[in-house]
Order: sequence, then C-alpha cells, then structure tokens
Amino acid sequence: MVYWTNCVVTSSVAGREFAFDVVGPQRRVFVSWSYRIEETETGALVTECFELGHVSFVSKLYEVVAGRRRTARNSDNIRATLERVKAVAESNSP
Repeated sequence: MVYWTNCVVTSSVAGREFAFDVVGPQRRVFVSWSYRIEETETGALVTECFELGHVSFVSKLYEVVAGRRRTARNSDNIRATLERVKAVAESNSP
C-alpha cells in the first residue's frame, strides 16, 4: 500500500531529536512522530514514539474495522525504520 501525507517538522536537533506531525485539513494533527537519540557507552539508543492527535469519525470507524491490523503494521514499520536508522548510523561509524 502506498500513500502520502502532509507533514510538519516540529523539532530537529542534530544528534538528539527529530519530530514531525502528520497533518490534515486546517492543519489538524492526526499523529505526531518523534525519534529521540541518547548516547550510551556502546553507541546510541534511538527511541521512536507516536501519539495520535485529532480523532475523527472516520478514524474511529477505521480503528474498529482494522485496528489490530493497523497496530501490527505500525509495530512492523517502527521496527523496520529503526533497523534502517541503525544500518545508516553504523555504516558511517569510524
């Protein structure tokens, strides 16, 4: 499935944090995503988070019909994103 969204970057601090909102009509925030980076003794810990924003009738209906599938897809996509971030970070290390 391919789709696109409008996003607004809400935070960008090199080596520390990147965050953005997925927005809809009237710039309503549907979901906020963030990536926080903490240094560790062996490298870095990256935490990916999301928080649902505006909940419409359509999104409530979707949650009832496909909520479990959405949760599983989000978990898979979060894992894949973090694996890609790790691969890029490790390819640039000394």
